[in-house]
Amino acid sequence: MSQVIDVLLSPTAWLFALGIFLARMVNHAVATLRVMFTFRQKRWLSWILGFIEALTYILLIGSVLSNINNPLNIIGYSAGFATGNVLGMAIEKRLAMGYTHFNIISRNHSTEIADALRDAGFGVTEIPARGRDSSFMVVDCGSGASNRTMWKTWCWRLTRKPSSQPRRLFPGAVESGDPKFLYNNGC
Repeated sequence: MSQVIDVLLSPTAWLFALGIFLARMVNHAVATLRVMFTFRQKRWLSWILGFIEALTYILLIGSVLSNINNPLNIIGYSAGFATGNVLGMAIEKRLAMGYTHFNIISRNHSTEIADALRDAGFGVTEIPARGRDSSFMVVDCGSGASNRTMWKTWCWRLTRKPSSQPRRLFPGAVESGDPKFLYNNGC
């Protein structure tokens, strides 16, 4: 017990744990970016980031395991991992490397919706579909992450309650009050 108290009172132990935290945070952010670049077929960049990630990981895990009696190292390592997730997502969002994909289903206005999305720069495919009670069109849409903010704005507009102001988002579906207007994505 006195050994743990000595560690907790040691400035060197706190600085070492802070170093582990920062290194693991950067390590995991690099891992997130490596995965994104792998999906984008950037082989050399993925290789370089993978090498840096593996080297840093080996050095970090060795530091933590060689001082396993120091709980600050374990906490620093774990907190660095968790923070690296958030940092990696923030960097990915800033670089806009990901993709957005969503589906919109409207029984009566799928063509107008698809045209509005195309005019806004989204890639759109209209797919005929059949449900239990009727046939309809599924508007399948994908885009780079640079349109992610625009899509989130569209999700917000689609889910807003009707107001006194006319909305020009999808001329037919929203303004004519298509109540069976569905979309899915994770927005």
